[in-house]
Amino acid sequence: MKSKIKSALKTAALAGTVLFASWLLQPVVQKIRHQCVIRPTGVSEVSAVPAFARKYKLACTECHSAFPALNEFGREFKILGYVREPKSVEGAQEVKTEPWSQVLEQMFPWGAIVKARPLDSRNGPTSRKKIRALHELELFIAGGNIAKDFSYFTEIEMEDETAFAPAVGELQVGYHPFRFLNVLAANRSFWAMDPYQTLSNMGILTVNKRNFATLGPVSGVTMDDMKQTMALYGEALKEGVGSVYYSMGVSADKSDDEGEGPKDFSVRLALDSLKGVAIGGFGDFGEQEWVGDTKNTKYRYARAGVDALVELAGLNFRTAFVTLFDRDNSVAVNRDQHNRAAYLEGFYTVMKGDLPIFVPLLRYDWHETTNKTKTIAAVTAQVGTYFRPNARVYTEYRSEVNTPPGDPKDARWTLQAEVGF
Repeated sequence: MKSKIKSALKTAALAGTVLFASWLLQPVVQKIRHQCVIRPTGVSEVSAVPAFARKYKLACTECHSAFPALNEFGREFKILGYVREPKSVEGAQEVKTEPWSQVLEQMFPWGAIVKARPLDSRNGPTSRKKIRALHELELFIAGGNIAKDFSYFTEIEMEDETAFAPAVGELQVGYHPFRFLNVLAANRSFWAMDPYQTLSNMGILTVNKRNFATLGPVSGVTMDDMKQTMALYGEALKEGVGSVYYSMGVSADKSDDEGEGPKDFSVRLALDSLKGVAIGGFGDFGEQEWVGDTKNTKYRYARAGVDALVELAGLNFRTAFVTLFDRDNSVAVNRDQHNRAAYLEGFYTVMKGDLPIFVPLLRYDWHETTNKTKTIAAVTAQVGTYFRPNARVYTEYRSEVNTPPGDPKDARWTLQAEVGF
């Protein structure tokens, strides 16, 4: 076990050294060439809707330092309900003199992302080699202030796993009377709404997901689950000090599409320096009905944790630590479990003008199962390049570096291309 941990630490240290060296490379070369040493601003992560750039006549890089990752301006755009300024005149009122086609575009901004995966090779328990020339098509329709103070977001997905059958993904309607008080009604994960995107897999740059958000207690409730949700959120700004962001919500049992099942409660608080550092805490409490037996057992769960985001001169670090308590209330078992999970992710954008030409990424995932008796850890490494602000190609490797004794390790190579329009 100790040798495995040492091997994992050596791998992480080596990859971290490469990441740090890539961060130093650009300013050193600029200094040698007597150029101004300029590092790009950091980025956060969220799914992109390219139509916003068309609607507001902005470059994609205004919100996205590296598509589909958000910068600070992009996070604020999301918090405000997909508008540049609260209470501004937008949508149909602004474009009455425009051609009808442009009126529709500005009233109902739409976008699409096409993903190709020409190489997907996996070794381990599920060895496979796939050529997925077309992997996924995502269609988005989203906007703000079409009706005063209201926003909407919807997604339609078509994937090769389901023979490209259209499926409605996330749905959300928001009411934004004040910066410090907003109301959301959604069928999506509560954590996917978070603008800092440290607590879910919403919009991550990688093919492989962050494990902590896809793992749940015996009940199976995970932080990525799409559920009927009502939420409140807001942001209080204080010049020179930063901001305080909060959100709270109630959602229904994920097994019930109509929201009749047991209710779950979530709360989140983040302190943002507005200078590239944000620190937060969160909690998630509820229960899940298990209909696999005749007793309709209810499993109670509680998870809590902390997260952080650091953006510094093109370097972006994010992390989260979660502790998960789970109680099986069935008479036959009546057991408790306590497991933990965490991740640490860092990436860097090497810019050429407004184009991120080189984006190395490294992530370490770690989690426990079976009441802390089993530990699994994995390293994900990726290198990407952008041909346009909305088109990228990247190669990614993920390997488990620690598994329970006797369990085979999983490793995966992926080559993916994405374009948004």
